[in-house]
Amino acid sequence: MGKGLKELVEELSKPAVDKSDIPLVYKWKDNGENGARLLTMPNIPTPLQGDGMQPRTIFGVSQWNKIRKQCYADANYHCQICGFDCSDSIMHAHEVYSIDYKKHTSTFERVVALCPLCHVKGIHSGRALTLFKKGVPYMSKEKLLEGAENAFTIISSYNKAHPGQAPLRAFETFLEYAKHPALASEMSRLIKKYNMQFYRINEKTWKTKYWSDWRIIIDGAEYPTVYATREDWEKAMEKSNTNNRIDESKKSFFEEVNAYFDKLENNH
Repeated sequence: MGKGLKELVEELSKPAVDKSDIPLVYKWKDNGENGARLLTMPNIPTPLQGDGMQPRTIFGVSQWNKIRKQCYADANYHCQICGFDCSDSIMHAHEVYSIDYKKHTSTFERVVALCPLCHVKGIHSGRALTLFKKGVPYMSKEKLLEGAENAFTIISSYNKAHPGQAPLRAFETFLEYAKHPALASEMSRLIKKYNMQFYRINEKTWKTKYWSDWRIIIDGAEYPTVYATREDWEKAMEKSNTNNRIDESKKSFFEEVNAYFDKLENNH
């Protein structure tokens, strides 16, 4: 890998120059090629996180259920990252965006069908780590590391199969695992084993004058962030976490979301 894990973590913890954000926006959105590229998706820009900003909310229950179930059928109930046959388990729907960090827009492109391993413990590695820190039973150390190794295996295999291309790099949230005492040793081993490289997105300017400029675009319609400032967002997130009635000890968050929308639709 060249650099040690400590040096890599320290490097990615430093402020990044804004212009470095711009070239990273299109790798994961190509309709014709899913797989490993989807595992390189960055976090949703913070101003667009939270209640009211998700396509499933904007579309409404009935329309969202049609979209996600059609997506599952189109994928023949196989994960569009690893190819796992999900016919006997609950599939997850994940939204794909093209993010323009200069224009402060996140354009909804499509929905992809994913298995729980690639979705919850792969793309949503940040949330997985948060649940692990909270001591949620279904997000154990073993599960967290399983998700990381699954993601690294797929990205590494892609890079080996495309030697003439610039290697895909994982998003920086996996490096947060390396900062946790219970995970650091195993993450160091996995990063070295798969020669994993990482990239980061700088959110420094979003905390000040550009926060309220962010908007999500769906079918040409623009939906601005519902939070005027980062402080408003933080208060909303704290309230949401306090009022969250999902029993995270039994099912994953995304399984509960799917079940919730099914129940609402059936009650109409």
